[in-house]
Amino acid sequence: MTAASLFNLADVIFIGRGVNAMAIAGLSLTLPLMNISAAFGSLIGVGASTLISVKLGQK
Repeated sequence: MTAASLFNLADVIFIGRGVNAMAIAGLSLTLPLMNISAAFGSLIGVGASTLISVKLGQK
């Protein structure tokens, strides 16, 4: 998530130099959506690996 925030910061810097403030606002609106999708992916990944570990440990 830190890397995604750094990428977003770089996008804001580059787009801010060439486009207006509305483009920066659009980028700022997408950051929470990216964080939510990354958190959901982590939720699924950690949950699935835990379930697989428990099932393999029961054998």
